[in-house]
Amino acid sequence: MHVFKESGRFKWTIRLPIHDGRIVKFPGDRSKQCAQELGMKIEMLVQAKQRGEFPPACLAAWIANTPLAKRLKKVGLLETSKFADPNIEEMKERHLEASLRRTTLVGGHRLKPSSYTTMKRQLRRALKPHSSDRSGKFPIPLGLKLSELQLCHLRDFHDYWHSAALKISRRTRKNLCLALWKLLNDAANDDAFNFTIPKGASRLFRFAGDTANIAAYDPGQLKSIKSSCSERTWLYCLLAMNGGMYQVDIGHLQVGTTVVQLDSSPYGDKDQMGEVVRLVNGKPVALSREELRSYVGSHNLYIRRIRNRTAHKYPYAALHWLFPETVVLLKKCLAPANPWDFALLGKFGQPLYRHSVDKPIQSPISNAFRDARDKIRKAGGTTISFKQFRKLGVSAMGKFGDDTAVRLYRSQRPVGDASMYLLDDYEAKLTPYLQAWHAQLKADGVL
Repeated sequence: MHVFKESGRFKWTIRLPIHDGRIVKFPGDRSKQCAQELGMKIEMLVQAKQRGEFPPACLAAWIANTPLAKRLKKVGLLETSKFADPNIEEMKERHLEASLRRTTLVGGHRLKPSSYTTMKRQLRRALKPHSSDRSGKFPIPLGLKLSELQLCHLRDFHDYWHSAALKISRRTRKNLCLALWKLLNDAANDDAFNFTIPKGASRLFRFAGDTANIAAYDPGQLKSIKSSCSERTWLYCLLAMNGGMYQVDIGHLQVGTTVVQLDSSPYGDKDQMGEVVRLVNGKPVALSREELRSYVGSHNLYIRRIRNRTAHKYPYAALHWLFPETVVLLKKCLAPANPWDFALLGKFGQPLYRHSVDKPIQSPISNAFRDARDKIRKAGGTTISFKQFRKLGVSAMGKFGDDTAVRLYRSQRPVGDASMYLLDDYEAKLTPYLQAWHAQLKADGVL
């Protein structure tokens, strides 16, 4: 790119090679700096054209208002039909590209890699025929331009996924419909497109809340699970019941006096104390790996950690008293020192929960529990999903405690603006109810 001032002119002129090799001039600005910035934007259009891509989204507002639009179209750097009116397939790729960029952000605007992978899988699944549909009919034509999209197309899409012929759950039907709805909202909010969602479409994509599936406490069922799985798998179940932990929380549980949070999390301090602690004068003190191995039950142990799933909303550590049986198995299955300071590792020394962009979640926890469930089902018994252990704990806190105990067990923030003022006392308002539940599990023969 070359910026120069021609004789007799007040404005600087921009000269640069474009995608087809031609050297083209563009009128710039009276300010050399502004002309250079303008030239950089044109270079971005040239690069996008050479790669066969859409113009960058960051240029959308400039393209919509620049007086150079006619000149840019004339030299072939802007193709109105391709940029301003993509079809569903092109819009899908643009939507996924924008979502992928969000995985590199920090704070509340960041999209977790696992969330991106799930969103990408759901959107691609939503736009193609279901595996059981032999007709080959697409839920919505992928070549349909945004400008041609009408309410009837969205109604056909909605009715396709809500057909009784498709043997899928209600929740899956809703998720597939919402995948397209998010794409349409992204298009409607993009200044590069003159697109408005058809009137009445919001009614098609308005769904009632899902009916929660909450397992009832059944000591016999828990005992059959315990007898069908290994000690390590039963430890996963105990951590889920005891600490309200999901698989990612168990896999990322850390031990040590000083650890660095996985993925350089922007939530909370970079260097955090180990998450297996004891209380000294009411303050948590982390146990080293050696101290945990030599623990003989002389004091209570706790898990103090920020819940992974809600860290971006409530970056404060919860404190859960550990059942003695949980501590015994945790000592027995404790992993050797490792680069992540994880308390537990897989069979071959790999983390128990791994996720990255465009790769499915890898969780030996899920695989181990699935094997135990298969054994029970082959024997004619009934079982529950792994997520139900947390729900059993919540129900127990509701039975023995109050709403505060339920909230603390779930590691949730206080209601309203109280979160800005309230310092929760887990030892006084949660520990007694965890101990009461432990006593019931022991009396029922589960522990």
